[in-house]
Amino acid sequence: MNLRPLFLAACSLLLGATLGCSSHYDMQDLDEEGQVFLKEARLQHRSENYGKAAGLFSQANEKFNAAHEISVERNNNTIGGHLRLKIAIVYSEQADCIRPDVDPKGDWDKAMALYQDAAAWSLRGNFVRMQRDMIVKQAECLRLDNNPQGSWAEAAKRYEKAVKLSTEIEDEEGKGVALRCQALCLLEGPNLDRLDEHTKKLLVEANKLGDKGAAELLAQTGERFCRHCSSSMPQEVRFCPKCGGDQVPKAKVERAPAPLQPPPG
Repeated sequence: MNLRPLFLAACSLLLGATLGCSSHYDMQDLDEEGQVFLKEARLQHRSENYGKAAGLFSQANEKFNAAHEISVERNNNTIGGHLRLKIAIVYSEQADCIRPDVDPKGDWDKAMALYQDAAAWSLRGNFVRMQRDMIVKQAECLRLDNNPQGSWAEAAKRYEKAVKLSTEIEDEEGKGVALRCQALCLLEGPNLDRLDEHTKKLLVEANKLGDKGAAELLAQTGERFCRHCSSSMPQEVRFCPKCGGDQVPKAKVERAPAPLQPPPG
């Protein structure tokens, strides 16, 4: 479920509630005008009118940026924080409209620049998960299997940064994906004949975190890795020689639901 529209609506309600007891309606007016552009932009995006949607997202962010400037002047950190996240989200949605894998008339460089803006606003607001997601989007713009003018090496650097941010927010699933993608970029695609100790280590760590894509790639190498410590191990043994972990998953025991208790009294 996409919670962004609900979040942005909540931001606008908070803005209105905070400013309703003051005479500072100009900031609220700018936010409301931005919301009108944003609503229409999303409608155009859903209708696959990507060029028009991108222009409307840009107009929305002009309003939100102006509102943010006023929040800074008035030292309103609460509203400023909500606007910073809103601006980051809108930059991201604008970039989504102009990716050539979405709109063949799009531009990878322009999408990349917008994702960079989104990451910068996320950093400014200390929204680490959003920052990580925007860095992953930048990597997608740089991957040569997406963008013929991109760079595997530069994409790998973005995924490496995403790994660090995923660690910071304790997102093991996101870290596993970023590790696998970093390895793929260093291999310049799924070229397992180029696998070295470093890229293998990345895939093994991703596998340890439960990333299925990494497990599938490792399986193609013909090697077997412990499902607990990810160390290399013989094919025929059940228990890992290094950690002793059992390689046979335990069957899940379905517990009967607890009986309903009558209300007291």
